[in-house]
Parts: sequence; C-alpha cells; structure tokens
Amino acid sequence: MHVNSIKEKKILITGASQGIGASISTIFAENGALIGLHYNESEDQVKKLKTKIGKNTGKVKLYKYDLLKCEKTADLISSFIRDFGGIDVLINNAGACFGYRHFSDLDEISWDKTLILN
Repeated sequence: MHVNSIKEKKILITGASQGIGASISTIFAENGALIGLHYNESEDQVKKLKTKIGKNTGKVKLYKYDLLKCEKTADLISSFIRDFGGIDVLINNAGACFGYRHFSDLDEISWDKTLILN
C-alpha cells in the first residue's frame, strides 16, 4: 500500500489507548489519516496518545465506550460517522480475556464477557 493512500482516510481504532492500538494509531496519524481513538478505562493514556499523534494529523477524537454493553457499539460507530462524515476503516483491536484460566474452567460470566468483547 502506498503511504499516501491513507492520507485523509477516516479510521476508527477500538482499544487504542495502549499496545497494538496505540502503535497502529501512531502509524496512521504519521501518514495523515483522521483518527478516532476508542478506549474504556485508560483515559490518561489515550489523552497522551491524542496529544502525541495530533501533531501529525488534522483530526483526532476520543471515544469512551464500554463495549461489553452491546448497544454501545452502534453508538460508537454512529458518533464516529457523525464527527468525521463517514468511516473508511474500522480496526477492532479491543479485546480481553476475563478470568485467566483454562477455558473449561471458566465460569459463565467470564466466558460471556470474553465472547462479547472479543
């Protein structure tokens, strides 16, 4: 992919506050993409990331949503589309494992939460 092909693209990244999500956000911003950073709990980290990558792109917005609440995923997408006028790329990076143990030992709540988020 040619680097200029992502310039001005509207990209929403879930789980963007740290790790892979933050790295992806940084690379896209460095190449001129317009970025939506989704997070749930890591507000301080995502604000630092916004400041860092905001220097490289025309627009960065933060979106705090708990994606364990299924109805919130539609709200997240709608908010992004309203703010950016559309969406070109969705990177679903949010994920977790609730109750780190062998899957056969997971209780129903941990199992359900892991499946819902992932």
